[in-house]
Amino acid sequence: MTITGQDKNGAPVEATVETTVNTDGSYTAQVPTEFADGELTVVATTEDRNGTVISDTDDLLKTDTDQDPATPEQGGLDRTPGTITVDVDTKGQITGQTTDVEPNSTVTLTITGQDKNGAPVEATVENHSQYRWQLYSTSTY
Repeated sequence: MTITGQDKNGAPVEATVETTVNTDGSYTAQVPTEFADGELTVVATTEDRNGTVISDTDDLLKTDTDQDPATPEQGGLDRTPGTITVDVDTKGQITGQTTDVEPNSTVTLTITGQDKNGAPVEATVENHSQYRWQLYSTSTY
């Protein structure tokens, strides 16, 4: 089978994977690790008992299933779970780390403490999947 997609840098990747058909006609294979999360196409090809080449194609496509421009596209290969951490120090600086989040994505911080309403604050994810925000004592929420 031939698998096409992209690597972690967005460059196109193509791989040919061979597997064996089981006695019940089924087969299994894994997507190679060099493929990153995102869209993926798999073309399976074999010969039937008469020597005729047969094939089928399947895709994992990213689509906007909810039609909401405020949310990202859904779907595609997702082998890296998204994670986020948050830390606040005694001087009021908030930092964190993300995994599987696009650079320049928005992180919404809901801060509770002095302001009982917990007004949201936005920060931008930096290129190394980190973010930071400084709280100032003169800030009003």
